[in-house]
Amino acid sequence: MLVDVLIAAGGTGGHIYPALAVARELSSRGMDVRFAGMRDRMESRIVPEAGFEMEYIHSSPVTGRGVPGAIAGLASMSYAVLKAVLLLRKMRPRVVLGAGGYVSAPVLAAAGVLSIPCALLEQNARPGAANRLMGKTVDRALVSYEETREHFPREKVIVTGNPVRKSIVEAATKGRKSAQGSVRILVLGGSQGAASINAAVAPALAAEGLADGVHVLHQAGEKKKLDTEKKYAGTGLDVQVVEFIDDIDRAYMESDMIVCRSGATTLAEISVAGLPAVLVPYPHHSDRQQERNAEVFVRAGAAVICPEPLEAEEMGKILKNIITDDSVRKSMSLKMLSLAVPDAAARVADILEELA
Repeated sequence: MLVDVLIAAGGTGGHIYPALAVARELSSRGMDVRFAGMRDRMESRIVPEAGFEMEYIHSSPVTGRGVPGAIAGLASMSYAVLKAVLLLRKMRPRVVLGAGGYVSAPVLAAAGVLSIPCALLEQNARPGAANRLMGKTVDRALVSYEETREHFPREKVIVTGNPVRKSIVEAATKGRKSAQGSVRILVLGGSQGAASINAAVAPALAAEGLADGVHVLHQAGEKKKLDTEKKYAGTGLDVQVVEFIDDIDRAYMESDMIVCRSGATTLAEISVAGLPAVLVPYPHHSDRQQERNAEVFVRAGAAVICPEPLEAEEMGKILKNIITDDSVRKSMSLKMLSLAVPDAAARVADILEELA
């Protein structure tokens, strides 16, 4: 077997969707692309559904679980590297891309052992421990933000932006659909929802009397729809609560602003869409990655941070300032667009072709 590119990615959509954007770009250039991932994670469903073949390797985190967890993680990692070496010998890829998730580090390590050209894709402003380590061994570290340069050897870093799904880029080229006399708010807490966001938005809007002319589309997450609807009961708000938004491209382009987490892929997508944002960083990540991501957008004037624990009064004031002032939304939208890198997938593909 001879493969042009092997991409190791998994665990979350924030790793998988950018990897798929790169894979589609490479495939459009006639290159054979395969994936490595974990069988019990979301990549085992999403990648085959996208039309790409998967190979499976199991790995575990080394950090964040205490000494016993670290020992078990190192044993699992060692075994994963061995499995990855055997896989790469079988597939003989011309180049390897590690796009994040537990599977990424052992595959990149195996590429180093076999002297196969390799690159990592870092979506966050502050890399996690695994990518900081692998950045010393890969040929290229492809990052989303200028702020990330300091975490990798200078000669290896290239700022490419974070690859965004082609469907979102194409939707954005058509422009957002305006709705006269109303402000449409998109609320996302990730694919599984976020309990804190689900609980806070309705009372925040109600506290400032923002029912008139406001429409809310709220993705609550699996099995959280009913509880979230109860939060909006009696507020007078025009709201649609759903478990999951299948057509996120349209949702972006039919919204005027967004309340969401500050995961790297969400930020890349809303920058392409030009959506002013109220960002609620996930507070429990050991590297505070979402906080660092959000700070990039706040410094640019494209977003406002509303940190947890969320308070209805504070969030209400933030929302009111954006909802009631068209000039604020327009300014934030332009600044959001200034951070967009719609051709990031092509930039990454160019570098992989060069390495191959």
